[in-house]
Amino acid sequence: MIIKKISINDFGVYGGVNEFDFETSPEKTVVLCGGKNGAGKTTLFESILLCFYGKDFDDSLRQKDYNEKILRSFHKNPNGVVQNASISIEFKLVFDSKIREYLVTRKWQNIEGKPHEELSIKKMVSEAEFEELDLDIPEKHDRFTENRFEEIDSVEKSEWQQFINQLIPKGIANLFFFDGEKIQSIADDGNENQYLQCSFDTLLGLDVVTQLQKDIALMLSRNSKLNKKNNPDLNADYDSSQFDEILTTYGNLKIEEITLDYLGLFLKLQEDLFERINLEKSELVELSGEINDKQKELNVIEEKFKKIGGAYFFKSKEMEENERNVTSKIAVTEKEIRDLCSAELPFSLIPEEMDEIKQQIEFDQKIIHSKYEKEILEKSYAKIASLIKSKPFLPELSKESKKSIDHEISKFLQEDIKSLDTNSQTFFNFSDIDMAEILTMIENTKKRNISRLNDLSNSFKIQKNALDKVKLVSKITPNDDEIGPLMKQIEKVTSQRTRLEEQYDQIETKNFQNKSRLQSLKFKIRHCMTLKHELEKMTSSDKMGGVVTTVLEEYSESLRKSKISELESNILKGLDLLLHKEDFVEKVVVNPETFEVKLLDSENNEITKDMLSKGELQIYATSLVWALAKTSGHSLPFMIDTPLARLDVEHRENIVGSFFPQASHQTIILSTDSEITSEYYDILKTAISKSYVMEFNDSKGKTEINSGYFFDTKGDIIVEVR
Repeated sequence: MIIKKISINDFGVYGGVNEFDFETSPEKTVVLCGGKNGAGKTTLFESILLCFYGKDFDDSLRQKDYNEKILRSFHKNPNGVVQNASISIEFKLVFDSKIREYLVTRKWQNIEGKPHEELSIKKMVSEAEFEELDLDIPEKHDRFTENRFEEIDSVEKSEWQQFINQLIPKGIANLFFFDGEKIQSIADDGNENQYLQCSFDTLLGLDVVTQLQKDIALMLSRNSKLNKKNNPDLNADYDSSQFDEILTTYGNLKIEEITLDYLGLFLKLQEDLFERINLEKSELVELSGEINDKQKELNVIEEKFKKIGGAYFFKSKEMEENERNVTSKIAVTEKEIRDLCSAELPFSLIPEEMDEIKQQIEFDQKIIHSKYEKEILEKSYAKIASLIKSKPFLPELSKESKKSIDHEISKFLQEDIKSLDTNSQTFFNFSDIDMAEILTMIENTKKRNISRLNDLSNSFKIQKNALDKVKLVSKITPNDDEIGPLMKQIEKVTSQRTRLEEQYDQIETKNFQNKSRLQSLKFKIRHCMTLKHELEKMTSSDKMGGVVTTVLEEYSESLRKSKISELESNILKGLDLLLHKEDFVEKVVVNPETFEVKLLDSENNEITKDMLSKGELQIYATSLVWALAKTSGHSLPFMIDTPLARLDVEHRENIVGSFFPQASHQTIILSTDSEITSEYYDILKTAISKSYVMEFNDSKGKTEINSGYFFDTKGDIIVEVR
């Protein structure tokens, strides 16, 4: 068995949907999951057993305790407690000599303070198997592509838990799913013989043999009562006119309610169902042909409709609206052109004259500016001369010196004033504001107005063309007299086709339901045939009961002896693998009665438990657990929670380097960063297929899953966990 995926939804610290991909390869057998305490390692560990076995995952829990545990496990987020939770496991294993893939989902819903539990088992089917399901529906291949899992129908829902127990016996699973506490308990208490004895019959399947012996005894006690009953009537009354009522009444019987009396009735119901299914198939073929004929008839009418302009008929309202819109836009464009022409646009016809006016205005501006400057200079000089002549201005200077300064300044300013042209007269008597506006108008006449006129002209042309097209289309739109009869024909044929399609859908649904009923009925008939077969052999079973009981007892004894030898060999292999001490333990002997284990050296001297260190005792306990799993003959994944928590440093390297990579074809390790440290991660990395770190996010109130372990191959932390 290989666990491919585990999905935990709103369960424990896992909020929302959380998926672990656990698939491994023969070369890389280890999946490493890290996390601090409280991050969800134990929840992940328990979720597998919970999903598979429900309330039986822990033998110590009563139903009430189990219900309380599930209610406590509904995820609590910042918004409150969710009311639905689920765990799904996708796995593959060898069953009936074939590799099969299953998807087991267990859901819980909180209904008025009580957990309502629902179990689902689906099997992955190949495309060939999917075809054999005889699902005669158009979406068949789409369904295969989208979802290759189909609910198993060979087993009644009431028997699904038993089916899982058959695939993966719980007693065996307990040997493969264990934590460091179990190892520590075996090592510290010295109770390995009790542990071996309790586990041995389970791993051999002899607990089933014991139960079988009890069942045989119970069967023999019942046979005498059954033999006193009259033979059941195999030809129960059946009125085909009441088929639906009878099928509803008796087809919904649970398997435990069915007796041999129903066999005749079920066979007749099956025959009637066959006839109905075949009749429905014929009706579907006939209706499909009629639908195609109506579609062809509709295509011919629609083609005529198009040829006379039917498409334009439906667009007539739209065309009218378009004509109004385009006409309105043309009116706006025409107004803008008129406004433009009535303003400065005409001046663009005399560009040379406009350039002359521009030059003259610019010359007038220079004359006005020169007069302004002269006036400013003269006023400034008068103030400066008055200042120089005043007593406060440089009192240490003499009058002659001040006159000299005044003369030089006057001379300098007079030169600037002479350079200004103040004698010329302006041609236009415009103000500064008027001249600026006129210059702007002249510039616009050259550039913006011409460009704007071009844009408006183009827009007018486009809008006029659009209006012409709309008017043209309105001329070719057919009138009501032409289009009316064809529209009535289209409506009539479409209605006829719709009714045929509705009939097709109804018959197709009924056909699918009848096929499902037929599958269920076949299963019930097989059950009745089994009862019939048992009834016919009832007398011989009385004779065989005692013989079978004896044979089972002999088989159990023989199997114990052969498997004890295999268990001894596997314990020795485990010790050799983990201890790495030459000539230390050469032989292991297990007492078949007491299950006491003796370790012997090369000279047949016993190595007692008090001769082993604490680390060696834990290695010894680990070897026992591993050997039991190997002896079981089942190929299940190993899942180990906190495997090194109490193991001394001396032996950790042996466990990490030798045991984990070879423990199983798939080994899932749940560890803290203080167990599988960067040093041990470096040793284990070549065997790791996938690794994860679970981190509890306080702000979100849930655990988040990160790909990769705490450390990289250099020992550096790559996943920070608070």
